[in-house]
Amino acid sequence: MVIVEVSRKNQNEKEYIISLIFEVFINSSYKIIYNNNYDDIIKFTKNKSSIEFKQDFFLADFNINNLTIPSVKFVESFLFVKKDIPLLYGSEEIYFHNDSEARCSIDVFGAIFFFATRWEESISPERDIHGRFSGKNSLAYKNDYIHRQVLNEYFHFIFNLMNHLNFEVNLIDRDFNVKLSHDIDDIKYFKFSKNLPKKFLRNDNIGSPFKKICLFFKSLFNYKYDPYNTFSQLMNYSEDLNSKSMFFFMNGGLSNIYDNRYKFKSAKKIITKISKNGHHIGVHPSYHSSENKTQLKSEINSFNNFFNVDSSRQHYLKIVFPDTLQNLESLGIKYDYTMGYHDLPGFRLGTADTIVAYNYILRKKSKINLVPLIIMDTTIFRYYDYKNIENSIDSIVHECKFHNTNLNILIHNNYIEYKSFNLFLDKISSIE
Repeated sequence: MVIVEVSRKNQNEKEYIISLIFEVFINSSYKIIYNNNYDDIIKFTKNKSSIEFKQDFFLADFNINNLTIPSVKFVESFLFVKKDIPLLYGSEEIYFHNDSEARCSIDVFGAIFFFATRWEESISPERDIHGRFSGKNSLAYKNDYIHRQVLNEYFHFIFNLMNHLNFEVNLIDRDFNVKLSHDIDDIKYFKFSKNLPKKFLRNDNIGSPFKKICLFFKSLFNYKYDPYNTFSQLMNYSEDLNSKSMFFFMNGGLSNIYDNRYKFKSAKKIITKISKNGHHIGVHPSYHSSENKTQLKSEINSFNNFFNVDSSRQHYLKIVFPDTLQNLESLGIKYDYTMGYHDLPGFRLGTADTIVAYNYILRKKSKINLVPLIIMDTTIFRYYDYKNIENSIDSIVHECKFHNTNLNILIHNNYIEYKSFNLFLDKISSIE
């Protein structure tokens, strides 16, 4: 058992980080002992070995209103799993007193808290036209570690340091897996509207105008001919990966521009079919639900009247930290899949591992688990040259394999119309 000695200053924040270290990455029992003489350090002890982690970030009482974005420099050590690591707090010195004692000036606790809680997004004013925090405004992108699982790198550094001092701890077993999820923003390509003739003439991946007209008339009698009915195809892709997909369905909304592209009752047969095939169902809360708890409650409660869900992903990846997560938790959601950037593939949480959220306003550990979204099809289609799709995905795949983490990928059922859709699917299905 590892003994962890901490002061009660910023107690909840420290306990949260310690739980991440020993429940996500390092396979060891631990016990926390409170010592108010340890405001400036956190001490790990096992048998005759000990490490003192010097504190920087948590020297002051935690208050989100007093925080500023840290500067970053990259430091090197033989204890890192890669050549270097981004240093956010503290300094790079590691002092070894003998074979069983060390003092680490790298503030691992401050860095882990920064990556895992996303408090950066609460104090950064930049937002896009939809009110979203963009990946290109993140510290990770600006310092070129958006494609690295830096949270795992910090965990691995702690693990290497502990075993260098004969703590004799193990890693939690993990495997690389590809996990697919699907946001169901629309279920019909062909709709009777003034835009229907334009769809017949549009140059997209569905086919020629003649082919579309044929599909249109067939779809009037059998939904299987509608191009957006890709549900069986998506389930087959997951099953080929020895996995099961997660499908997120919408249920209303306040906007006729971003929401309400289909009636929930029209999706019930699809939901039933997906569930009977052993795949998973979640709710896809509407555009304004991220800041409107009344709307969020209405959508989730009426969804549950037909099918009970405990998983969600916000439409347009719109999320307000930590309010949206707090509202979701109060409505019985246990897993949120929103944690990806709309404009970049990469690691918004600094990891591909599922981790428990932390509410830094209430200053307590949440009950909701964050499932990171690493690659989204629309990000690749809209922001990347489709000729370079393979290159944009390969580095992410390599990173997930390196750390033996899940690779969570979002594929929309209705983006078959994009020219690069088939290339994207072929690339995903070729991952081994």
